[in-house]
Amino acid sequence: MEVLISIFVLSIGLLGVAAMIPVGRHEIVEAAKADRGAAVARAALREIKVRRMLEALQYPVDDDSQTIKSVMMWHGMNSSYRYTLIDPLFFTEHSRTEDFWKFPYRGSSLLPSVRRVGLRAYASNSAPLMGDCGMAEEVFVWHDDLLFNIPDDKAQRPQAVLDSSGNQQHEGNYSWMVMVGTDTSVMTRDRTRFDVSIPVFYKRNLRAENPSSDPHPEQNGEREAQVLQFTGMGLGGGDVRMQLAHRDDAKRLKKNEWTMLWAASSGSHYITHAAWYRVVAAAPENDTLVYRVTLAGPDWPVNTYSTGVRAVLMEGVVNVFTETIELSGDAFRAP
Repeated sequence: MEVLISIFVLSIGLLGVAAMIPVGRHEIVEAAKADRGAAVARAALREIKVRRMLEALQYPVDDDSQTIKSVMMWHGMNSSYRYTLIDPLFFTEHSRTEDFWKFPYRGSSLLPSVRRVGLRAYASNSAPLMGDCGMAEEVFVWHDDLLFNIPDDKAQRPQAVLDSSGNQQHEGNYSWMVMVGTDTSVMTRDRTRFDVSIPVFYKRNLRAENPSSDPHPEQNGEREAQVLQFTGMGLGGGDVRMQLAHRDDAKRLKKNEWTMLWAASSGSHYITHAAWYRVVAAAPENDTLVYRVTLAGPDWPVNTYSTGVRAVLMEGVVNVFTETIELSGDAFRAP
């Protein structure tokens, strides 16, 4: 009898240990996403600076005539917008029509938005757009998640997976875009200050079908929720109540992923204030579409924007890197 009881107790213990294996694996995967997300964001910031992406208007010298010429690098730019989203990867899947220039995509909705733009491959008025020549994937998709074949013999080293040209292949799970907000308080002919945010995606969903005609708009990559109340007074993001449009939108409020809150001044056609927040926790109120969400990020100006606030919900935003960059000279100003 004592032996049977001992076996029973031991079995309970072993089951508890076995249950920790999938939990541990999940935590390792999530930690790897966070680590790689931070690495992608740092690499993206270097790309932005090296490629001078913040210069909507560049002034290269023509090698033949030795004259200075102006090149509009941001394709589709509209200078009346407070925020601009540089997102060439989106245009590899969608046409450049007025509805797709707006972020988030909502079809023909007239709600305020961020201006989405493409990017020229290099500083020339005849240069192709990145989305048309394959450079969008080269620049805005991370190439360091390399593929290896793991041999059955554990004593052998993993072998790199090569393409037909002999280049090592990568998974391409991580990509990024960059949102640029111009600080109008520091915008003169001599200098411009940008608030730069770099959202990093794991397996980004680029689906964008017109919500008014698509039977499953909840499958689109860019969705929105209405912020009903800032119960935490907006301090550090804090606690908010959100009204989701569809129950499936809840999967976009995963712990440690990111969402963007935005608001617009009365009568404005473009977003006048936006900020990114990490989701700390999210839970429904009494099994409804109203969710209580705890956010971590900058203070939200509830005294200015307490009503009409909305959240952009996107799957797989594993990191957002934010930095203020100040550039000098008229060549760095958006016209």
